[in-house]
Amino acid sequence: MRKSLPRRAFLRLALISGAAAGCSPSVTPPTTVAPPTAASRFRLENDSINYQPHPRGCDQTTIRGSARAADSAPQAGVMIRLWEEDPAQAVVHVTDAEGNYAVDVSPGLTNQTFRLQVVDSAGAPLSDVIVAAAIPDCRFNSMSVNFVTSP
Repeated sequence: MRKSLPRRAFLRLALISGAAAGCSPSVTPPTTVAPPTAASRFRLENDSINYQPHPRGCDQTTIRGSARAADSAPQAGVMIRLWEEDPAQAVVHVTDAEGNYAVDVSPGLTNQTFRLQVVDSAGAPLSDVIVAAAIPDCRFNSMSVNFVTSP
């Protein structure tokens, strides 16, 4: 089984490794401050995915959630990419007027791993990739993945 290192952990490891090896940047940093990256626009609310029993029992596995502003205002029309292994196979889901979305990802229980990312209309990322592992148990077959705008 292949295990991947989260992007932030990899970057932190690379930074620490470079510092330990005595590496320093060879280019003078620009004097202007770059605007925040698009990836910082949305983040996973409370840094967690919530699992609960599905209202329809064991017959379905669903990912649902919301997109909200930092002040809790719903964010309608937010595009959320969802895929399993291959990002080229991603399907985009759009939040409704209340900022909610729901996707039935499997009939019955599954142990699949899903990836979600908020994107703009051109497909550019507006959040980090969130990894949601389904748990094949009737007590945990509904996953809540909520996004909130960064302050």
